[in-house]
Amino acid sequence: MAKKLIEQADNFEVLPRLNINGALGVGENMADVGGITLAYEALKVYLEEHPEENVEIDGMSPAERCFVGWAQFWASKQTDQFLHTIVTNDGHAPDYYRSVAALQHV
Repeated sequence: MAKKLIEQADNFEVLPRLNINGALGVGENMADVGGITLAYEALKVYLEEHPEENVEIDGMSPAERCFVGWAQFWASKQTDQFLHTIVTNDGHAPDYYRSVAALQHV
């Protein structure tokens, strides 16, 4: 799994000619996958116990709302300079990457 996450991040271009260093942030990216997986599994258990709450709201199922909520949690805005600093020095991927990357593994 770690190798897949490293490769996925390595191939993500944040700015022209600047890709994420997958090895630098693999621990955080793995935690993101674990977090959204746990949340989604908990939602499924809850809905099994409370089937009356398994309803669409505004055209979205509970699962869809779970994933949209995850993406909204990571909503942010950064300058290119900040993104460059994060990608080259920090173990955390940019927020907009985190908003979608982990969902591809659930």
